[in-house]
Amino acid sequence: MSAAHDSARERLSQLLTEHPHDARFAAAILQDLHEEQTAFSPYRGTSKVAIFGSARAETESPEAAMAAETGRCFVRAGWMVTTGGGPGIMAAATQGAGTDQAFAIDINLPFEYDTAGFPPGDPKVVHSEFFFTRKLAFFRQSDAFVVFPGGLGTMDELFELLTLMQTGRTRMAPVVLAEPAGGRYWAAWLDFIDRLAAESYISRDDLAFVEVAHDATTVVALVTSFWSNLRSFRVVDDHAVFSVERVPPAVAHRLDARASATSAVPYELQMGVTASIEAASSPTQPGGQTTLNVAVPFDGRQWSLLRRVITELNAW
Repeated sequence: MSAAHDSARERLSQLLTEHPHDARFAAAILQDLHEEQTAFSPYRGTSKVAIFGSARAETESPEAAMAAETGRCFVRAGWMVTTGGGPGIMAAATQGAGTDQAFAIDINLPFEYDTAGFPPGDPKVVHSEFFFTRKLAFFRQSDAFVVFPGGLGTMDELFELLTLMQTGRTRMAPVVLAEPAGGRYWAAWLDFIDRLAAESYISRDDLAFVEVAHDATTVVALVTSFWSNLRSFRVVDDHAVFSVERVPPAVAHRLDARASATSAVPYELQMGVTASIEAASSPTQPGGQTTLNVAVPFDGRQWSLLRRVITELNAW
């Protein structure tokens, strides 16, 4: 066992010794985490999209129809779909994906849930005791997020997701706000966000985390375009380093000319940031291939800047 395992055991033992009244609480949290890992671990190599939205949406509503088509389109693209396991948008997205290609992370409530059509005992259904462990499961197990119109629960999920991305506490991922053409839900939401920015409660730059789509095809295109050039990114000291598949032709030519050198090529991004681009050998690449790395200065605070960088890199 690793040092992390030993530390976790020590912390849990300390909690149960010093605060025995929290034993049931701790056990329920651990049960939620265990159910999550048991359900998702067999599908670790498959991309998954979380679809949020109202439990109250009518089955025949345009929003439900779009959610169902969105689920179908993601499955055709090789993805699996995760919802909250309830009715409305959740049931529609699950129906579109098919329960064989879907997960549900439901919450133990006396209403609304266990209606998404999963067969009894489906191992891809996670039963959560707490809202916070439920959201943690969504954020840890999803590679993208699609948010349909919804109520307080949907807003809770969206705002916490944006807070985590804004502070770098969860991995960067595409977030698409979806509704049928002609809908005003997200336009009104963006008006509210603009007002918050105008009054300096938030930074307008944080809108870089979200995109809006009015049909299922566009939803999937926006999600998959997030990785059209980007392969991974990490923060190293005072830089963010993006691994990409391609660079602009002029940069590629200069890198070829410096094949025997170790110096990087400077490149001015459209947002006025100077990136440093280099071709580095990677032991994980087959056949001795190199990895193209793009490094930009990063102060550890402006995570929305990194989202804008990803958008520009994917346009190369």
